[in-house]
Amino acid sequence: MARRTLENSIAPAQRSGVPPVAPVIPSSGWWTGNNQLGNEVAFAPDANNRQTILKLEEWGPPEVWTVSLFLTHEIAALNAFDVTAELDFGAGGATQIVQMDWVNGAQISVPMNAIDVIATFKNVDITTIGSGIRLGVQVGRGRRAGGTAPTLTMLDNVFLAANSIFPELVEIPAFAKRIHVVPTLISSIASVYSNLFFVATFSGNAPGAHNAQVISGDLLVANDGIEVQGASRFIKITNLTPDDVRFSLYAELFG
Repeated sequence: MARRTLENSIAPAQRSGVPPVAPVIPSSGWWTGNNQLGNEVAFAPDANNRQTILKLEEWGPPEVWTVSLFLTHEIAALNAFDVTAELDFGAGGATQIVQMDWVNGAQISVPMNAIDVIATFKNVDITTIGSGIRLGVQVGRGRRAGGTAPTLTMLDNVFLAANSIFPELVEIPAFAKRIHVVPTLISSIASVYSNLFFVATFSGNAPGAHNAQVISGDLLVANDGIEVQGASRFIKITNLTPDDVRFSLYAELFG
């Protein structure tokens, strides 16, 4: 990531007894129209269904920045359009990657001084062409002002037969603090939120991995999901009810 000259230089030392003067920040300047701080582009994924939306090169010393996502479209009809944001952010000599659902108004705050925001697409099923889909990102210094936490969908509307275990362990994503299970059919609500539906977290995916915690469906409601604890790395879903179910699994993220 390229370096840049600091826009705000350190004020010279004041003589003893002379109060410092606060700088007057103009309404426009180097930030005006700068697509490293805010960018909106048309939907144009590459062969791997990825598209870089914003690229902020190294920008001064590390601070907490907030990233805000938005998406607009004027398409008469669509069946599905799933977008995940991949944030590659760094400070000093380290870089982290976090993924989150690309939802209008979704925000996350991270310590950084450089970031790439990449959209990854799946299940794109547009049935009527309109003026197209556009994705945008805005970044700014400071922590986000509360509100709904960012999320990441881990499983989307999956099927699980009666008296069975979901066929794979689901990896818990980076920044996850709480896991939620949501029925996607009315007929699945009673089963998913019963004491015969279980969500367990595991320390790993090898034979020697141990359970970190187990919670039943009825307690998922009472406890507002399952909290991710230190040893938790994977999720296992078990349906011991006599009914087939459909559900989604998503993580509530720190930030």
